Amino acid sequence: MSEVQEINVGGSVFDVKDKSAMTLALNNKVGAKNFIAYPYHTSTTTVLGVTFTVNSDGTVGVNGTATALTGIALMYNKTIKAGKYILSSGIANENVWVRIYKNESPYTVYAKTGLNEVEFEFNEDMDKLVIAIGVDDGYTASGIVVKPMLRLAEDTDTTYQPYAMTNRDLTEFAINKMGRQLPLVNLGTEYTAELKADISSGKFEKAVVGGYLTINGHVYYLAHPDYWLHTGDTECTTHHMLVIPDKSLYNGVMNDSDVVTGGYYGSKMKTSGLANALATVKADFGADHVLAHRQLFTNAVANGAASGWAWYDSQIDLMNESMVYGHEAWSSAPGYDTGIDKTQLALFQARPDLITNRENWWLRDVVSAPRFARVADDGTTTNASASAFLGVRPAFAIIGD
Repeated sequence: MSEVQEINVGGSVFDVKDKSAMTLALNNKVGAKNFIAYPYHTSTTTVLGVTFTVNSDGTVGVNGTATALTGIALMYNKTIKAGKYILSSGIANENVWVRIYKNESPYTVYAKTGLNEVEFEFNEDMDKLVIAIGVDDGYTASGIVVKPMLRLAEDTDTTYQPYAMTNRDLTEFAINKMGRQLPLVNLGTEYTAELKADISSGKFEKAVVGGYLTINGHVYYLAHPDYWLHTGDTECTTHHMLVIPDKSLYNGVMNDSDVVTGGYYGSKMKTSGLANALATVKADFGADHVLAHRQLFTNAVANGAASGWAWYDSQIDLMNESMVYGHEAWSSAPGYDTGIDKTQLALFQARPDLITNRENWWLRDVVSAPRFARVADDGTTTNASASAFLGVRPAFAIIGD
């Protein structure tokens, strides 16, 4: 396959190496126009007598009598770039409105809709911004559907359009795809209430892939949101973030001798070798914040290949080849070794350099009668005898309260 040299952006052709020109084009020409990101900060709820029904297209139904000034936040503590914008609600109503303001005391309101849309300008990038829908005290709303939209002032089309990856979001996405690495984001030294709430909600706005926490000297990467959601013979329904350590937590053997009897589930690694790893992550994140779910593991081997599997309880386990590489490499029975872990982790897809950490570490795939898969310190996809003393770099998932 030949390397792409040019890209067409809004009818203009650019050299992919000319990222400054392409960025400008993407900002101005590509994507939808609504900057109010969906899903919103607040889902369907009733506040002070008014029910706000958030619809899948980003519109919001408003019904009820406000017992006091009330509303819901659509975007909360966000940054909006400098520029001229138009804020609209899609309705002509002075008592039901959309406004944008600074989340500081006292509040600074920059724009508020009424009978008409409103144009305003930011002379610099503005942070801590909130976009909210509100209803005035005492007003009765019936069958009102708000169509909140924030667009560039140069866009004269007033037609409501739901949010999509657009403009600056799409710029970043496109530039990343053409060579910029996913940035690693330092999330601090503790698993905070804010991160727990973000994961519990399924929004993953703070707990992002590429984020990392340094807790008790251990560095943990956030690797994939909701990796196991809806899987299992008993369905996993809890929002979670799959996490891996940057380095092996310690070294260990798959078995004391070079055998693969019982597959991964029958190995010494699974029966006792991960106990210290589980104790470590429970100490670092809290025992109640490590996801317990159902997993499909190999439990039988015939002629050096996995030949059976079953469902088991799981909280922490070795990764398989599919999670790391996005495909099988040395597995002698890919179906059995893959199970439900069939997708490459988002972190490794975006940052394959993080696979190779200059250590030799175990994977759980059965390769042959004496061997299991491993990642080599030089980046090779390879394997090792079961009694080899290699790194234990397991995967687990964290949840909220």
